[in-house]
Amino acid sequence: MSQLEDLIRSLAKSGRLNHLSLGFLNNGQWGASYRGVSDADKRLVDHPDPVEALIAALSGKKPPPPPPPPKKTRARPAPKPVAAPVDDDEDLL
Repeated sequence: MSQLEDLIRSLAKSGRLNHLSLGFLNNGQWGASYRGVSDADKRLVDHPDPVEALIAALSGKKPPPPPPPPKKTRARPAPKPVAAPVDDDEDLL
């Protein structure tokens, strides 16, 4: 089983899981919400990866930072067109 499945099963089996939700936020991240049975047992986590957001909400551990965005490269200019050679043989026919 995966780490996420293990966390969900463990909390459900111990009777500590009351609510778990996941939603996509306006800032392009996923928001995971966990609520335990006591009033103090609640967590909200935002992360670009939905699985990492859920794991962090369930475990209470800080999620790993997202990977850095890929470097932007400058576009290369299009190659200049090469003029086609003129075929003078057709004119001789």
